[in-house]
Amino acid sequence: MGKKNKILSKLRDKGKNPYPFINPIIVTSELGIVDGQHRFEVCKRTNSGVLFVILAYTHNDLKNENFIRELRYLQEMQRIALEEWFVKNNISYLDQLQQCSSVDRMAKFIEFENLFESDKKYWEELADCYNLSDNNYKLASEIKRLFSSKRANREHLMLDNEVRFLNSLPEVVLIYRGMSTEEFESNNFGISWSLKKRVAEKYANEYYHNYDTHGVAHTVVELKITRSQIVAYFSERNEEEIIYLHNTN
Repeated sequence: MGKKNKILSKLRDKGKNPYPFINPIIVTSELGIVDGQHRFEVCKRTNSGVLFVILAYTHNDLKNENFIRELRYLQEMQRIALEEWFVKNNISYLDQLQQCSSVDRMAKFIEFENLFESDKKYWEELADCYNLSDNNYKLASEIKRLFSSKRANREHLMLDNEVRFLNSLPEVVLIYRGMSTEEFESNNFGISWSLKKRVAEKYANEYYHNYDTHGVAHTVVELKITRSQIVAYFSERNEEEIIYLHNTN
């Protein structure tokens, strides 16, 4: 396993309530969050203590093969422990979507996609799960299918301010996406684009959560599309994200 993990129980922001999740947040030795940003934000909002798993790696090690191997092993162990807890405690599917890791959230949504009480709830939960997910490379085709759904009330993907911003865009919009050269050559692009070229460059060259494409060449692609082709605009991650279904009939 390489360098050994250690677990540290620590209160943050003078938290008075117990840590509300099953699995600890995974961090670097400098307490930089690797897996669990959403859980950490919930702890801040609820004035709760935080439980960390501290990896014996710094931020500079995050593209190291040993780090990636150890992280995936730890995430799998956490996934197993959480699934056992879900079953033992009969946790609802909506609570499972909130409790799971960011790397598992879209797979969980796919598991439960036919259980939502209404089309409105489907779109709201899809937006939430998508915005709180990470490393979805292997689910690209399934995610495209989810956003291509013919369900009614698709406007509920966005918040009111996001709808207003989308409607304010010009008729022709320039968008950018960072992707692997393999994706580029396939001409079957993922759904996440940005109005900012700098964001696409970050995902192509700097973003360390792209573990499934680690070590392969990346590029930035730009496209001109019409506003009517945009499925959604998301501001949640401050990336001016555009959801665009490329090459979809």
